[in-house]
Amino acid sequence: MRLRHALCIGQQCRHAWIRSLSTSQPAGALSKDRVFPSDFPPRFEPQSCEKLYERWEAAGLFQSGRGGGSKYNMLLPPPNVTGRLHIGHALTVSIQDALCRWRRLTGDNVQFIPGTDHAGIATQSKVERLLKDQGVDLTTLSREEKLDHVHKWKEEHGDVIVDQLRQLGVSSDWSQQFFTMDKQCVEAVNEAFIELFKRGLIYRDVRFASWCCRLKTVISNIEIDEEHYDKPTEISVAGYEGKVKVGVMHHVAYPLESGGELIVATTRPETIPADAALAVHPDDLRYRHVHGLNAFNPVTNKPIPIICDTELVDMDKGTGVVKVTPCHDARDYECGLRHGLPLDMLFDEDGYMRLTDGSVVHRFHARDLILESLQSNGFYRGGVGHPMIVQRCSRSGDLVEPILYPQWFMRMGDFCKNAVEAVESGSLQIGSELHQRVWKEWLGKEQDWCISRQLYWGHRIPAWKVVEGLPGTSDASDVSEMEDVWVVGRTEAEAKQQAVSEHGCDPNQVRLEQDNDVLDTWFSSGLLPLSQAGWPSKELSDFYPLSVMETGHDILFFWVARMYMMCTALHPNNQPPFTKVLLHPLVKDASGAKMSKSKGNVVDPLDLINGASYEKLLNEGGGATLSSQKIKETYPDAFPPCGADALRLCLARESVS
Repeated sequence: MRLRHALCIGQQCRHAWIRSLSTSQPAGALSKDRVFPSDFPPRFEPQSCEKLYERWEAAGLFQSGRGGGSKYNMLLPPPNVTGRLHIGHALTVSIQDALCRWRRLTGDNVQFIPGTDHAGIATQSKVERLLKDQGVDLTTLSREEKLDHVHKWKEEHGDVIVDQLRQLGVSSDWSQQFFTMDKQCVEAVNEAFIELFKRGLIYRDVRFASWCCRLKTVISNIEIDEEHYDKPTEISVAGYEGKVKVGVMHHVAYPLESGGELIVATTRPETIPADAALAVHPDDLRYRHVHGLNAFNPVTNKPIPIICDTELVDMDKGTGVVKVTPCHDARDYECGLRHGLPLDMLFDEDGYMRLTDGSVVHRFHARDLILESLQSNGFYRGGVGHPMIVQRCSRSGDLVEPILYPQWFMRMGDFCKNAVEAVESGSLQIGSELHQRVWKEWLGKEQDWCISRQLYWGHRIPAWKVVEGLPGTSDASDVSEMEDVWVVGRTEAEAKQQAVSEHGCDPNQVRLEQDNDVLDTWFSSGLLPLSQAGWPSKELSDFYPLSVMETGHDILFFWVARMYMMCTALHPNNQPPFTKVLLHPLVKDASGAKMSKSKGNVVDPLDLINGASYEKLLNEGGGATLSSQKIKETYPDAFPPCGADALRLCLARESVS
């Protein structure tokens, strides 16, 4: 998106503004002898003509119930409460607001619902950084004290982004404004979890997840950035002082009990201490002589079996010998289950590990130490450049670790099938054929959804573990040896009733502990069409379902699909929340990357609306990732004030992708 276009459109608005202020001559070409008021401003001031917004809002012109025509309902994708809008948000609201204003002009009864998202990871991280800057030791604070700090921050800063939406001219019905942790949303989230749990659609299991050691929580795919490296490269990693070398395939010798050795190729030498086996393909003639034998772990010197596995091993890749580390790789884990291998966790939640000498070090420091040990003991056979993809947490900058961890999951099989069938039958219309293919591709995988997060800011999971009072147990130690029993409820008293009625617990002895985890932010967002229509405590509003769901194509799966599946399943009559989806493209930076606050390449739309000096662009990040010299070359006069109308017109007419 070329910002110069916005500046040019701003000048066009200026000429129109001049014509509107001048009363001495009819509209037409400007001339030197035109008479202007004595206090005529030297340059276009969009605020002078856009201040009508306040009068319109005060007069209730944006509220529903004014038109006598058909109902038209739209939901604004709630921006995170954490900060400021960027140009991508401006594109979204420009399109949505144009649709709603057009419908009002046709006489329809329009309800354009605004709101903000609590943004679990983003908000908690922001507040924790502020507390650390103030010298607060987070380890000394209880969960309740931490929550008090977040709530206080939200009350002080939560309206900033709402004020920005108003400056963009969004004609939302502000009387319907929501926050995804307000009372109505909390009731809907708890009801949804309890109902889906009782249907057997929510369960708890130990599975692999993408873990951020810096944030100490599971993260979703949308919070992961993939970096491609074609050759050995040293990179910086948040939370680690040194450099981390990636793009290297290390060759390591594992000595055999019977003599000789097997060479293994790995990009993760730090995980060698947790190796539970070596695997070869049963049809690989090179290794038939080692079937059933043992090798020695070159770091711990412990014997590990050599197993045959057709699913894990590809004879044509690497050396044909694969190290199996069940607790630190999803495919290795499945192999471990097939062969009954031990499950040894190597890293803790912070990404530290204990070495054979008893010392505890960061996992990337351990990599260097283990490589040194392998070299000194004669087991290292060299490293070669190897193309690889590194996954980085977009929130923290740490590298993502696959980790085996107990989580809550939602079964998505039937949900996905129904959503795909809706598109195939035409009952759900989605943008273009491309987006329909994306919809089918994503949902065709039918992967269960990990809905829990190891945070304190968010919707705490309404599930309690029975720690005392189960039949056949006398104390908590007996319960600890059994499989965990979980009960759900809107309150602890309700959960105890379930423990007594469904699991035969002694009502006088039963003791519960609520799960500390919270739900994925997308869980509450996925319920918005229902929760904002009054579900579950009120009769559903006439404005359910939405007339159209409009948003950016990048959250088609993360938000739109989950809304469709969850709301349809929970609606009393299984009515979908919408039948039409409109998707717009993205605004990207000069390099083609998606604009993101975490990447620092965003442009603040208010800098275009109100104007921004060269110093402001540099100091406040309005100039994105451009260097100071590049900003001077591209925008020598910085950003003059163009107004919301010019910016919205520019976004609406510009070709973006």
